[in-house]
Amino acid sequence: MEPKASRIQFLLETEMRYMRVCLQSGGYILVTINGIQELASASESQLRNYELIGDGRGISWPELDEDLSVMGLYKDFPFIGGEDQKQ
Repeated sequence: MEPKASRIQFLLETEMRYMRVCLQSGGYILVTINGIQELASASESQLRNYELIGDGRGISWPELDEDLSVMGLYKDFPFIGGEDQKQ
């Protein structure tokens, strides 16, 4: 089963910025924003201006001209809680 995002939460208060990609099946992927070159220098308002695309299969930042697949994030970053779909 392919992971799909339901919403994104941002944790931007520290030097190491994160986004929590909440999955429709429960749990979330914890993504280090600084680990994604295209997002690392984005402002808070640019990061918060996102759209879920493909029924939650992707995340798009139109202002940054950047799209990421949830599956790619799922493979590259820690999954926490919920149903693990990596099986």
